[in-house]
Amino acid sequence: MHSPFYIKKSILQKCTRNMANTIPNNCIASFQHKKYAHFIGLVVGIFYLALYQYNITISVWASLPLFLMGIPHGAIETQEKISHVPGLHYTFLYLIFGILVFCSWLISPHYTLALFLILSAFHFGQSEKHYPLIGLWVVSGSMLFYPTETLGIFSYLTGEELNARSLLMVGRLVAVTVVTILIIQISTRRKEKIRALILIALIALLPPVSAVAVYFFIFHSLGEMAKTADQHNRMPMQILKLYTPAGIPALIGGVIGLYFFSGNLISLFVLSGLAVSFIVPHMCPVEKLTKNLV
Repeated sequence: MHSPFYIKKSILQKCTRNMANTIPNNCIASFQHKKYAHFIGLVVGIFYLALYQYNITISVWASLPLFLMGIPHGAIETQEKISHVPGLHYTFLYLIFGILVFCSWLISPHYTLALFLILSAFHFGQSEKHYPLIGLWVVSGSMLFYPTETLGIFSYLTGEELNARSLLMVGRLVAVTVVTILIIQISTRRKEKIRALILIALIALLPPVSAVAVYFFIFHSLGEMAKTADQHNRMPMQILKLYTPAGIPALIGGVIGLYFFSGNLISLFVLSGLAVSFIVPHMCPVEKLTKNLV
């Protein structure tokens, strides 16, 4: 027969375990919801700004790992039930959608790129609870401060010359309108002011590739992982384990693609099309429409 002390200890241990299972103890969430995100974003941003001043090419290549590390966040966070990874039906539809996007890229890269940018602005905006227009700012802001580099990237990716004058005019008009509204919102709202100001400065100070890479990995991807863990009351390692089956192949595929490109085995145009075709289905309704097929 157990002593009263042993019984009390057992009850205390059981309650502690139950509390640990019911109260989110999410380290990753701090990257999104606390000051650590802002601090890390500033440090990494300053690093890429200094690197850009030193060597433009090196800064672009140094940004790529952030994109690759951010890939796993798109695996399952839109699924209501995340007890297992997406099944064959979901994966099949995702791949079919991706193939259609890649074909669209081959036929008309300009229009496909425009669609990709619009979807990116909307997708990023959805993750910004207090300032949805930040998504549009991330996409268009570089037109104001780095117009030559931005247009050069678009032309480089599509392999064709763009109508620079009209595109630049539209991009700048959108960027000025968005940043003006954001500043007004920041001055009238109390929540997430520091975060919004940092993101405005991030796009204004960093060149396009580095700016989007820092935002995508630190502020967006880790933030979405944090939300998933909080919503489903999971520990960070549990969420990362769920991301791994989809994230590791994507990461390996990205590294292989870069290796082939570095060896001139595939063109940047093809590599860009593959990347866009992989990302677009994640940002489209296909994820929500197929959430019950896991």
